[in-house]
Amino acid sequence: MDEVVDQVDVLMLLRVQHERHESGTYFSREDYHALYGLTEQRYQKLQEKAIVMHPAPVNRDVEIADSLVEAPKSRIVTQMQNGVFVRMAILEAILRGRKEE
Repeated sequence: MDEVVDQVDVLMLLRVQHERHESGTYFSREDYHALYGLTEQRYQKLQEKAIVMHPAPVNRDVEIADSLVEAPKSRIVTQMQNGVFVRMAILEAILRGRKEE
């Protein structure tokens, strides 16, 4: 990430699924955050127009520093809210048997 963080328009982060990692490949929260997470230092290197996305749920201080989840460049809360609306629409379409043509 360090090589490109200052060049991206969108920084998309995903949740670390600790439950899927074998014990031999386990990273501590601190190690993962330092190596791969969005730290305050990396955030400061983002372009002015860049945005940060994450589909949620967020492991705070793992994928992203807790203080950055709702930072000005973050779209995490909006993305999470929109995801709820999309899932609601899909469920409604399924339950009503509606097909788009």
